[in-house]
Amino acid sequence: MAKTETKNKLFLALAASIALCSLGDVAMAAKGPMSPDARIKRQYSRIDTALKSGSLTQDQADSLKANVADIQRDVDAKKASNGVSLKPEDLKTVESQLNENSNQIQAAQSGGSKNVNGSNTLGAKWAKGADGAQNPNKLKKEMKSEEKREVRQEKQALEQKVENQQLDYEKQMVEKLGEQRPAIQKNKSDLQDIRKESGAD
Repeated sequence: MAKTETKNKLFLALAASIALCSLGDVAMAAKGPMSPDARIKRQYSRIDTALKSGSLTQDQADSLKANVADIQRDVDAKKASNGVSLKPEDLKTVESQLNENSNQIQAAQSGGSKNVNGSNTLGAKWAKGADGAQNPNKLKKEMKSEEKREVRQEKQALEQKVENQQLDYEKQMVEKLGEQRPAIQKNKSDLQDIRKESGAD
């Protein structure tokens, strides 16, 4: 009886925390798009909540927090170089990074790490569980679904990396062309002078 009450209390606490997070999302959506700083703070909070509820392991939480910290450092560096706020192209890059990390948090939570049945799952009181582990076909289906999700995430991460590299390349090329413009104009002027002197015009 005591174990059942404890499980019920844990379930209610988890449901309440999920509801609060959802209400927070609705409130934020009503106010408009969140700033990168607000999203970073929210992702830290999501990770902490998931760790406390048991849907993330400590290692998963540490890894996800390290990703958020990297994004925070990137935002701070971009702000320092641009002045106070992010440039539109920098904001787009940061938003993509935050979206990717948000997906990783969700995926890690969906994978789960809780041992719902406790350490003594087999014994005289054993009964078929609700996790599908006793059903090989269902387990295979879930594993295939998980593999597809991982492939999709890897593809999204690769596409994001290529997009970021493209943005960086375009930015570098624009800067280089800007630096070369005076030399190009001077060469053009010198060529016109030579043509005039030689009578080619």
